Amino acid sequence: MRQLPAVLFVLHVMCVVCGAQVAHLELVPPRRLPVSWPRWSAYARTLYERGRDPARWWLIVESEMHENGAGENITTERAALLRDAFAYPRTYARVSLAALPGDAGFCARCDVPYCPRHWKNPPGPAGVCPRGHSR
Repeated sequence: MRQLPAVLFVLHVMCVVCGAQVAHLELVPPRRLPVSWPRWSAYARTLYERGRDPARWWLIVESEMHENGAGENITTERAALLRDAFAYPRTYARVSLAALPGDAGFCARCDVPYCPRHWKNPPGPAGVCPRGHSR
């Protein structure tokens, strides 16, 4: 099995109730390709190649309230903030520092992520978690 260098960051945030994926984040270092590259369509690869600044980090986000398609260039500082925000153990206080819309499904009071199915009234800021906490 091929191991990925420690600088790569691929995270799947899973719902604590059902295990469904709530968010997918991928940080790609400068001059590297995304881990998911082999599965990308020719169109997505073209968008990436046109938009990628090879000297900068690249961020790919897919979640209930935010998706940035093939990704976007980000600074080294933003990449470090995201790595720190999603380091284990993941808590709402840390994840919220990433400033992603929807906070990757995390409930501020439960300190765990829920998928859209388990947030009542998702998507949006007015959701209620399975334990009755408002977003």
